[in-house]
Amino acid sequence: MKKFPIDPKISEMWKQYPLRIPGPSLSPCCQTLTALVQSSGGGFVTQNCSKCGRSQTISEHEFHKLRLWVACPECKQQMKPTIIIHNYAYECQKCQLYVELASLLPFPSDII
Repeated sequence: MKKFPIDPKISEMWKQYPLRIPGPSLSPCCQTLTALVQSSGGGFVTQNCSKCGRSQTISEHEFHKLRLWVACPECKQQMKPTIIIHNYAYECQKCQLYVELASLLPFPSDII
């Protein structure tokens, strides 16, 4: 399985786009919506409070219940959620490639 390379220019534009993916639960701090973010350069994903920015982790069970439609860059079919090298990702078995979820998300500083 190979990692699909996201063009850094496209990724930068996408991460600044105003669309946000909601986290699976409300923030415990402010009881408000959370947004998924790339919390580190290594591909770690958290859900951060949309009001104060406090982060909390997302369990593997919560990740699998996100119901995101990620289309395979090659065959355009829906990719399946998986974990690759400790990071949440979406894979296409047919094309033998994956996309890390973090590569599609903004950084925390982009949402607060």
